[in-house]
Amino acid sequence: ARSSVLSSAIQCGTAGGGLEAIRIIRSDGQRRDTLFAKAAYLRERLRSSGFTILGSHDIPSLPLLVGDEFTGVAFAEQLFQRGILCSLVRWPAVPQGKARFRIIVMTSHSYAQLDSFALACEEIGSRLGVI
Repeated sequence: ARSSVLSSAIQCGTAGGGLEAIRIIRSDGQRRDTLFAKAAYLRERLRSSGFTILGSHDIPSLPLLVGDEFTGVAFAEQLFQRGILCSLVRWPAVPQGKARFRIIVMTSHSYAQLDSFALACEEIGSRLGVI
């Protein structure tokens, strides 16, 4: 069935990691606050550069819309050439022409790293006509 094309069972290690993450979240509010502050910082930095960031503001995952699949692949390759591995989500996981990067901010990212990523996106996005 089409509903199961992109689904699979969760692995035991993933489930265990998820349980541990919940334990950490419940016991360390400062880490969560830092995470959301950094995600908001990057979201605003990218938006102010002209990018479209989809999704909710209350999660640290930033879906950065790049458009067609060919542009997305070129964008991902240029990020990789700069030492940045960024996951591109494209058809059939999303509608054609709506390719996006799934950017996950972590508490361990420094603001300098976030700025470096944003600058790389600005330069590549401008060159490819995304912004």
